[in-house]
Amino acid sequence: MKNYPFQSQSKRSLSIKTLSFLLTLFLLSSCSKGGGSGGGSDSQNASANVVNENPASNMQNYLLIGAKGRSETGSVFKCSLDGTDCVEFLGGKIGLPSSPELKLQNDDSFGSSISANDKYIFIGSNYKNGFDQYNKPAAKNPNGAIYKCDLNGKNCTIIATDSLKLITNDNFGTSLFATKDAIYTGAIGRDGGTPSQTNLYDFGAVFKCDSEGANCTEFIAGKNANSTIKKDLKVNDHLGTAIYISNSNIYIGAKDKNNFNGSVFKCDLSGQNCIQFDTAPLKLITNDNFGVSLSGNENNIFIGGIGRDSGQTNVPDLYDTGSVFQCDLNGKNCLELLGGQNQTSRKALGLAVNDNFGSSIAVIGDSIYIGAMNRKDVSGKRTGSVFKCKIDGTNCNELIGGKSINLNSSNTLSLKEGDLFGSSITIVTLPKTETGFILRDIYKTIAKSSYSLFNSNVTPVFSAQIATACDSSEVTNQELNPDSKILKLAKDKNCKISITSLKLDKEELKPTDPSTALQFSVDNDKKTSALDKAVLYTSTSGAKYYLNITSNNPGTFVIGVTDLEKRFTASNFNFVSFDLIYDGKTNAPSVLDKTNYYKDKVPASHSIGYVLPNSKEDKAHTITWGGDTGKNPPTFNINIHNLTDSSTNQITLVGNSIPGNCPTYTNWPLTTAVGIACGPEASGNFSKGFTVKFDPALNASLAPGKYVGGFHLQAIDWHDPNIFQNIVIMLDITIPKKP
Repeated sequence: MKNYPFQSQSKRSLSIKTLSFLLTLFLLSSCSKGGGSGGGSDSQNASANVVNENPASNMQNYLLIGAKGRSETGSVFKCSLDGTDCVEFLGGKIGLPSSPELKLQNDDSFGSSISANDKYIFIGSNYKNGFDQYNKPAAKNPNGAIYKCDLNGKNCTIIATDSLKLITNDNFGTSLFATKDAIYTGAIGRDGGTPSQTNLYDFGAVFKCDSEGANCTEFIAGKNANSTIKKDLKVNDHLGTAIYISNSNIYIGAKDKNNFNGSVFKCDLSGQNCIQFDTAPLKLITNDNFGVSLSGNENNIFIGGIGRDSGQTNVPDLYDTGSVFQCDLNGKNCLELLGGQNQTSRKALGLAVNDNFGSSIAVIGDSIYIGAMNRKDVSGKRTGSVFKCKIDGTNCNELIGGKSINLNSSNTLSLKEGDLFGSSITIVTLPKTETGFILRDIYKTIAKSSYSLFNSNVTPVFSAQIATACDSSEVTNQELNPDSKILKLAKDKNCKISITSLKLDKEELKPTDPSTALQFSVDNDKKTSALDKAVLYTSTSGAKYYLNITSNNPGTFVIGVTDLEKRFTASNFNFVSFDLIYDGKTNAPSVLDKTNYYKDKVPASHSIGYVLPNSKEDKAHTITWGGDTGKNPPTFNINIHNLTDSSTNQITLVGNSIPGNCPTYTNWPLTTAVGIACGPEASGNFSKGFTVKFDPALNASLAPGKYVGGFHLQAIDWHDPNIFQNIVIMLDITIPKKP
């Protein structure tokens, strides 16, 4: 993969750097954005493709997010505006499946920019190889290119640029902005003259094509001799890093102008009468890269500066955190809205060295989305991230990737070091075509040992072959693995899913009866239904396992893989999951209460106890937590993961079995299922259900942070082996900062 350095030493004396080094740095790390918000901004231009905040019922507004380093080639993800639903849409792991003749190559930087109009999606690939200065095809000559696909991401082509005579390092496709009438794109490495005119190198340029991506011309700067802006450009200004268009003006970023401080030009729609923004109040310095991304609304322009520090130049730990600035439409009254030297904002966002916050920006309504393409995830990998804030810079949260902890975490999306997720963003209205259904975990139980593949130290080496059919449509086959845990389903359809095989480590499990693979249904609200009984699978070693599916949260599911010494059969086996959430808003304990859980499932005569199958004390299903008299709180300890600092911590939970007819035994341990002399008939040796409680008073030593994890219970009848259930309890614990 191409290395993308991000000026971690950029604030030291410029005199120690040579022009050659700076040119090399640019060629390696030109940080292209998706033309700000592309066609998805609040531009008031009558011809702009303004996104309707309330689209037709068969359409939906989406974020398209570039990850220009993913899988060596680059990729585009499609996510809902609330960040709850993401799928890899084009490039990367999936390529361009409808256009197999278009082969993405290593270092193409597919997704370096994105925009769309009402007919097409345009994706920049600003390191795509092309022609040298003699107009001969050559490898390692990043002319750049723009791909055009329909709104379903199909029927992709590359727009024709032969007449433009692009050459090495033009970087065509660095930025994009689509209106209803035209497509504008930046080429930051475009020279202002011939290859022999070194004083005109890398001025940058903006090209303009029609709405189909055809008939492209050199519109502003570059080799356009009539472009008056050229008098204000110098070597390595790199005009075209970002583009935004309003009702009467075109705004163009030049991230390295003014000694690499960066600048933004405001021009009229003819490309003439250009003036620079007044950035004096911002006190920009070398390699702030002001203008690396742009977006706007009817009142303001928002500008990214990925090289902006959050400290003094002698504090390298706060280099290149990144920033978003706000200026009025005339390029005046600029202020630092988010990150950078706005210390209150930077601390609230949790920005760190080399995050490159401001890599991309998109605006819609009262929301602003910001990419931070070099942001670390909770494990320390620089995967990239997208934040969402109110347009006034308040109420920010890390929405997707990076250190986010929702369903679209870096782990869920299988983001990797160097993916540069968030390198571009646009907002577009697309047909409702597909949605993501996430494999949340795999729980494997062998005899008295149980573990999670995703939330423990076990390496998640697995692959699942999945067959899906939505509303009786053609069956499609997909594979889930550690690099792709998102199952693609048709949007707003009823889908049936079959697990045709599952590989765990070196074992492959297939249905013992090939005609009865495990099947379950997903309704159009992404909730599972018709959860069938367990199905017997046989491994390559001849071992027998029962596979089950459980789903508690819409959009996610868990696979259970169980072999309990062949004690249980599919007719009595079941597997369910529940969530125990403590949000930290009060000091009151949070209780998962499943009292009367067995009211309709288990006759009152049965004696059920609950055990931790991986507990060291579990010798014969007789462990007791807190004593067997019911007078002491029955506690047990579970290891959970601190997402704030990536540490492993132990928490204490209280677990109770709720015996029938025994209201005084509120502390009865989970494991106990024995005769209890209480009630009018001195009986009550059956369980009505259970409770699990997180009490902050018992966990006072936990540091502030966000904790996640889970544990596995087995509900076992002591006398009747036909009564059995596997239970997964997922933990989500927030410990707030102390006032």
